Amino acid sequence: MKAKGIGILGLGSYLPPNVRKNDYWSLEAFEAFQKGGNVDLDLGAAPAEMLARLKTSASGRIALEEMAKWKNDPFHGALERRVADEKMLSSDMEVEAARDALKNAGLEAGDIDLMLLNSFLPDQAVPGNAGLVHSRLGMRPSAAAMEVDGVCGSFPFQLQLAAAYLLAGAGKHVLIVQSALQSRITDYRNPLSTTFGDAATAAVIGRVSPERGMLSCVSTTDGAYAGVAVLAAQNGAAWYDTQGARLVPHSTDPLKTKEVVLRAGDMAKASIDQALEEAGTQAEDIQFFTSHQTIAAFSAICRRASGLGHTKTVDSFRSVASISACAIPLNLKIAQQEGLLRDGDLAAVFTTGAGFNWSSAIFRWGAS
Repeated sequence: MKAKGIGILGLGSYLPPNVRKNDYWSLEAFEAFQKGGNVDLDLGAAPAEMLARLKTSASGRIALEEMAKWKNDPFHGALERRVADEKMLSSDMEVEAARDALKNAGLEAGDIDLMLLNSFLPDQAVPGNAGLVHSRLGMRPSAAAMEVDGVCGSFPFQLQLAAAYLLAGAGKHVLIVQSALQSRITDYRNPLSTTFGDAATAAVIGRVSPERGMLSCVSTTDGAYAGVAVLAAQNGAAWYDTQGARLVPHSTDPLKTKEVVLRAGDMAKASIDQALEEAGTQAEDIQFFTSHQTIAAFSAICRRASGLGHTKTVDSFRSVASISACAIPLNLKIAQQEGLLRDGDLAAVFTTGAGFNWSSAIFRWGAS
């Protein structure tokens, strides 16, 4: 999708003040890691033919090289993660992030014509948080609010829908919001729990100068990998009839989970190559790159495999860990604040999401 002239007017974020460091985890988690308890990311347990196949491609070799840097680290590169207070709901974080985005865009809630929201753990199963956040922000009744669920890949899905809405002339401003309240559903005995953090982000999408904005955005879905990451009861019960079993994030197909992690570079390169072609530009022209953050190796794999190793980047994984769909907008905000992403720069982003989807987008940054 091409949407030149449609861009980000303001970015917002909310990070809970509570910081959880690595010393929170008990010896039990370390022992589970050492015994292979972290089966989803244990490359040593990957089938030999899978590893051999990866070594035949440049992106596969990059993945193996970057993953090897963290093979002895049970925290996968994370040093800290933010954890919401037990009384805080995802809607609380979403409202704060949305207000921050509106402020940075120089707009008010009444200026928004549509809100698209994604919650990784809404306040209740049904309905989602869109109506509640709409009300708390003071948006006008004629402004619609709805959920968009691509899990970690929700941000580019929201961008595409917002751009289509604006290009159709249905409104002037769209508010997109993302949140991750993963601490509520994490089993801290599982070594993989060290990678999850809490956060909320938001962005206001609107008209920018004709040469700025979203030059392209491409998305891909492959339901054959739907089991790589799910939030469900592990006893096989339906999520709405768990009989007291706790819903926890896990994989129903560890082998495909390994494959997805190790194929991240292939996915990123194919997706970004397509986005570059649609944008009419080349990898060497890109000045900034950022991506989703599942583990510390992920961004480096995707950046190098896509031929974007020369770009400036922000990777906040070490300080906030994996924060679902919030990673890219948070990193964009940090980059803008630190002068790494300036007006007129060409920027590329890439993400994957449970379900399974992956997307990339190319921006000419700035509004004027």
